[in-house]
Amino acid sequence: MPPEPDDSSVASSTAAAESYTKVLQGRYELGSVLGWGASSKVYRTRDVRSGVHVAVKAVRKPHHPCSPEDPVAAHRSVERELAALRHVQGHPHVGHLLDVLASHSTVYLVLDLARGGSVQSALEDRVRSKEPAAYWLFGQLVSTLAHVHPRGVFHRDVTLR
Repeated sequence: MPPEPDDSSVASSTAAAESYTKVLQGRYELGSVLGWGASSKVYRTRDVRSGVHVAVKAVRKPHHPCSPEDPVAAHRSVERELAALRHVQGHPHVGHLLDVLASHSTVYLVLDLARGGSVQSALEDRVRSKEPAAYWLFGQLVSTLAHVHPRGVFHRDVTLR
């Protein structure tokens, strides 16, 4: 579900050489899709002002009266995610919520880019036969989970910063 163009917030990008296709509210250039879930997509994105790469999670709002999604439940889900992200800040292995943007059809959460990818891909690609690397990765994972779980935050997707 790509974000729908919104004339007031999204314009064509001139950075075709970098394969960025849209600019969100004059600030973030959307690039390739990093992943997706039931109600959102995550894009590799570049901050136009600083040049820093970030991730943008685009969550579509239920916009049609006949939408199968309950608008109240969808709103609560986004609010719950924002609260969880704010609640677990302050750990070196937890990504930061940098910005929140919205158009008439989509809510955009701007987050730190997890350059290391998912824990599963790291285990498959880099750590399979390297025991010291596995210990290092496992230590980071345990440290992060020890930080977020007592705060009531649980998630099935874990990425590496």
